[in-house]
Amino acid sequence: MRKGWEFLWHYKEVGKYAAQVKAFMQEFKHVKVCYFDEFAEAPGRVTRQICAFLGVDETAMPDNVGKIYNSSGKPRSNALQRFLQEESAAKMLARRLLPSTVGRRVAAFAREKNLRKTAIAADSRRALAEYFAGDVRTLGHVLGADLSHWLTGPSSPHHRV
Repeated sequence: MRKGWEFLWHYKEVGKYAAQVKAFMQEFKHVKVCYFDEFAEAPGRVTRQICAFLGVDETAMPDNVGKIYNSSGKPRSNALQRFLQEESAAKMLARRLLPSTVGRRVAAFAREKNLRKTAIAADSRRALAEYFAGDVRTLGHVLGADLSHWLTGPSSPHHRV
């Protein structure tokens, strides 16, 4: 990538979807675009739409559709977060005493409860909306969709990070 930086460091640039989606639509005959907000609101419905698009039996859909894995947030307790992330004698003992499914559920519950969702700062949101505005308008044109709500503010609780 430009100036020898790894792909990871270009996260703002690769967040511009218009050219990428347009290239897919030009290269492939059938393209389905799904919006995260719609998936977050109704994961089963959107997954069934994807299955129908792909010609896959939608009744074979897994039970975990819509389950949130690896959610993010700010730890309420840094000590608990470190305990959950790092190896320790207490965790090794718990693994020996508890069935693995119970241990995983307890750890997932503790991680979920320890993370506090935080909203993006208003000035950061404004700066990002300004940065992406042209691309969002172009993408809306490419898809024939009104994406202006992407620039004006969160429309659902799923915009939290």
